[in-house]
Amino acid sequence: MSQESDKALADLHQLFPIRARLLTTHLKEANGRLKKFEEWRERQIVNFIEMLALNAADLERAYVENRTSTLAYTARNLLELSIWVDYCNLSNTHAKAFWDDVARDLFGLSKAIQAIAVQETGAEIAVLTKAQDRMTKFANAKFGIKNLADDFKRVAKAAEELGREKSFVARNKAFSKFAHPTAWAVNSVLSGDADKDIREMFLLDGVELAMNSIIRTRKFILEHFPAPPNIPIS
Repeated sequence: MSQESDKALADLHQLFPIRARLLTTHLKEANGRLKKFEEWRERQIVNFIEMLALNAADLERAYVENRTSTLAYTARNLLELSIWVDYCNLSNTHAKAFWDDVARDLFGLSKAIQAIAVQETGAEIAVLTKAQDRMTKFANAKFGIKNLADDFKRVAKAAEELGREKSFVARNKAFSKFAHPTAWAVNSVLSGDADKDIREMFLLDGVELAMNSIIRTRKFILEHFPAPPNIPIS
């Protein structure tokens, strides 16, 4: 490891996982008393923190194990998470729109499974067809989505609305060259030494994305629920 990567990992450890999870505890306890966030919004923020913590751990492990593709994939996850954290923090409306996309994602998954069944057997799965009908009715009743379709918000569109489109596109393209089995990734799979600088670049980018996201999440939470001085999350 280089001094730069050592410092990046040391910085990462300052926030993950302990302080990140202390932040979750603070949010739950404070919101339990003050009820500033609806249950879905609290859960969304908690899930963001947990996803950031898990990916931060995966990022370090992939770097230590010299797993270039895994490192790129994890850095790309952190890139997308950073977009959704910023997008949802813009307003409750943005956060709710992303939350409602759960129904659209599930509907899209069921359609994909149905398509596989049709391709392999020539017929739809009757149980799944009925389930899709129930999902449509549930989405209308629960989320007010009248015409459920696989039209969830694309992360690139969210990045554009945030003014982060150019940065997102550039980083996403770089990560994707190794996160997918591209020609370059396949041909360099055994090039451990040659990929050393690329792995360090992905690590540094991933650490920056993870830290910025948890810092912005912490700022958002503390604006609503100031923490006592004895809680080490600030």
